[in-house]
Amino acid sequence: VNCPWPCRCTWVVDSLYADCSRRSLQTYPNFDGIPVEHLDLSGNKFLEFPTLYADIDSLIYLDLSSNYISSIGAKTLIGFTSLRTLLLANNSIDSWESLSPNEAFKYAPSLKRLGLDGNRLGSFGNGESFELLTSSSLTDLGLSSCGISSIGGDQMVNQLPNLERLNLANNQLAQIAALPSRTLRVLDLSNCSIKNLSGFFLDAMQNLEALNLSRNTELQFDSLSEDPILTYMLRKLDVSYCNLDSIELSGLPQLTEVRLQGNLLRVVDVNTFANNSMLEVVDLSQNVLRHIGQDAFAKLKRLKELNLAFNEIARLDRNFIRNNDVLVELNLSRNVLQKLTKIVSNSVRTINMSWCEITSIESTALSSLSVIQKLDLSNNLITDMPTFMRSETLQQLNLANCRLTTVRNNTFREFPELADLHLNGNRLTSPIPPNYFDGNKFLDQLWLGDNPWICDCHSPLFVDFYDYLTAKPAKIKDRNHLRCAAPAVFYGKLWEFACADVWILNARTSSTGEK
Repeated sequence: VNCPWPCRCTWVVDSLYADCSRRSLQTYPNFDGIPVEHLDLSGNKFLEFPTLYADIDSLIYLDLSSNYISSIGAKTLIGFTSLRTLLLANNSIDSWESLSPNEAFKYAPSLKRLGLDGNRLGSFGNGESFELLTSSSLTDLGLSSCGISSIGGDQMVNQLPNLERLNLANNQLAQIAALPSRTLRVLDLSNCSIKNLSGFFLDAMQNLEALNLSRNTELQFDSLSEDPILTYMLRKLDVSYCNLDSIELSGLPQLTEVRLQGNLLRVVDVNTFANNSMLEVVDLSQNVLRHIGQDAFAKLKRLKELNLAFNEIARLDRNFIRNNDVLVELNLSRNVLQKLTKIVSNSVRTINMSWCEITSIESTALSSLSVIQKLDLSNNLITDMPTFMRSETLQQLNLANCRLTTVRNNTFREFPELADLHLNGNRLTSPIPPNYFDGNKFLDQLWLGDNPWICDCHSPLFVDFYDYLTAKPAKIKDRNHLRCAAPAVFYGKLWEFACADVWILNARTSSTGEK
């Protein structure tokens, strides 16, 4: 393909992509006779829409974001019959009228996605008929950061009858009236200064499945609402960073995913999710939770992912996830647990307890985690691993950046499936006899850097340990961080550099048969 300068053209399978972005272009490149499908012209200095591309039948994707286009005429899009995606974000369009919205898009009958984000449009859905965007094909509309202060009206029923996704994020919405739609499935109202969202507003969107209300810092979403929310369609709700100190979810019985991070919730108990038995993903990170009720999650039989990171949890009831038979992932990092105690679960495969100020571990901590595969205990205050700790299933154990000083012959013996072990960033000084890992037949990844190793190059044990780590295929994964802390002459040097002279000499003498 003869790609016009200064663009870059590449074939992706059978589609031709042309990248002409950020080239300070003022005149449009000529694509005559070139079957381009994806054309990126963003970040240039264009003032008008490129009507010269109307004859390119293959063109399905056109990105004109971050230019200086101020208008689209009623007949500008004639000929763009194949166009599916048109991105006009961050241009100089300052009113709906400038887009000829009720005329122009009729000539793009295949258009599915339209991005108008970052243009100052002022309102949505409630203007004069000539100001209403009209397209029977459009399914995805981006209107974030458009200076929109009011929404409402029947536009999505009458003018946008197939719209499925609407992004209104980062608009200061002072007035919210109903936006009836039979087709809308995903709505983003994040960072819109919303204080109350009525049940009436949601009722009008009969098939809404995902609603993002995050970063509305004055939002009320509790049981005191005059117009309670009740919808049997909503599957995903994001109310992160809304300063919520209580939450009322009982009117959303079909929720499968709820994002509650960055709020002010103090307690989660049996009532919090009492009517949300379909939940699969719960994110409660970055709250001020101190107490997790024993039965807080008991009814969530479908729960797969639970995030409790960045809270103030000091103690866990051993049975708090016992009833969650399909829970796979548990994140407890950045809490104040101090002690790793027994947790009962027959389904959890991954637990993150990094940065939890843990100083001690119960020897039976893993005994009731029957399928645990991955445990992250990094960045804790652990000085010792208990004797007789065991797990038949654990494959990855992260003890990086703790305070371990020694590894005993039985420390990891009872972890037969262990394959990946992080011991970097601890206080280990002496080489570990390789036979200490005899019980770990699958161990093939070890991290041991950033420890204050004493490099006794003449010690047979030190040589054995180095050989164990580096024999191909090498088990050591951070070889460039294996440095000596002592003796002083070797401080900061890599093991092999510090000991090179001694080991080379020994290798020579042994090969010539000398003692």
